Amino acid sequence: MDSIINLQRELQKAIEKAVTNYKKSPKDRITPEYLETRLENLDRDWQSFHSNHSKLYQTCKIDEISASSYHTDEVYDHTEDTYIFFKSTMKAELNRLLILRTDRSASVKSTNSGESKSNSSFVKLPKISIPTFSGNYSEWPTFRDLFVSLVDKNSSLDNVQKLHYLKGQLSGEAEQLIRHTPITADNYDQCWDLLVKRYNNKRYLANCILKKLFSQKRLNFESASGLKELLDNTSECLSSLNNLGVQVSTWDIIIIHIVTFKLDDESRKQWELHIAGVDSDTLPTLDQLKDFLENRFRALEFVDTRKSQHNVNQTNHKAFLATNNGSSIRCEFCREVHKLCFCKKFAKQDYESRREFVVKNRMCFNCLGEQPRDYLFGKTNRRKQTNC
Repeated sequence: MDSIINLQRELQKAIEKAVTNYKKSPKDRITPEYLETRLENLDRDWQSFHSNHSKLYQTCKIDEISASSYHTDEVYDHTEDTYIFFKSTMKAELNRLLILRTDRSASVKSTNSGESKSNSSFVKLPKISIPTFSGNYSEWPTFRDLFVSLVDKNSSLDNVQKLHYLKGQLSGEAEQLIRHTPITADNYDQCWDLLVKRYNNKRYLANCILKKLFSQKRLNFESASGLKELLDNTSECLSSLNNLGVQVSTWDIIIIHIVTFKLDDESRKQWELHIAGVDSDTLPTLDQLKDFLENRFRALEFVDTRKSQHNVNQTNHKAFLATNNGSSIRCEFCREVHKLCFCKKFAKQDYESRREFVVKNRMCFNCLGEQPRDYLFGKTNRRKQTNC
């Protein structure tokens, strides 16, 4: 028993040392070939360790094993944790490097093939990015279609790379669903099927879309942004329902009823006036309502822009007048920029000097400002002055 335990201790040290050496490896040494060799050595040591563990329990008594340090130190459990963590780390890095190599190879092929084409084909399109899917049912159709088109049906990617891409585009509840599934070729189809089964629920998706359509808030006043949001949300909901296979082409009168009751009073009045000229035997169409709302929010945007520009001009004009008027206020006593009533130098003068200055300059005894013309000519009683 002791010989087997000693051998297990040596294998445990070998696996732990392999982890340490890998962490010390320079970045330029870590290549796909280097990682594959490391994984082969790790699997070989683990197979020996696992085989010896089975042999130990087959040849020795349970009581003896339980009393040994091999059992009390939990050698097998610790080594297994180290093995799993180290292997998953290296496999993830290996998958990343393989994807980078595939992308570079595809880029080179694309460049080489493009050189033989006419100059009109040298149009570099922006890269299409797949949005992260968090488990929101309403976001599933967009994520599903993009992922299937760009990754699932991409023949240049193997299943390991596809699963790596899939896990990288998930978050929240969706990520938790396949978080503990190892990145292997066999697990890709299984993980994708799990997501499809969970989120490809047409009935739930339809309920979410209808809830969004019916729960739109009523507009309390005329607003270009409010009309635009109402129109866009309605169009988006109808398009989403159509993508689910729901025939919404005959819903015009229902949607018109819903949307018009969400309009502000003035917009609804204008819609009724707009549609009044139509034959009463002919029902209005959704396209007519869309055109009306488009024209109305454009008109409101134009009016709002003119109002904003007018307000800006008025504000600038007032600021200009205030600045110029402010700069012309000079103290009659010290000639600095303030009124006489705030002049500290004037306040330091004695009473007779201040009174003489006010009389001499024909100023108001109440506010120390310039006297009205009527007052100067005796047409107004000072007690009746209300301007100061």
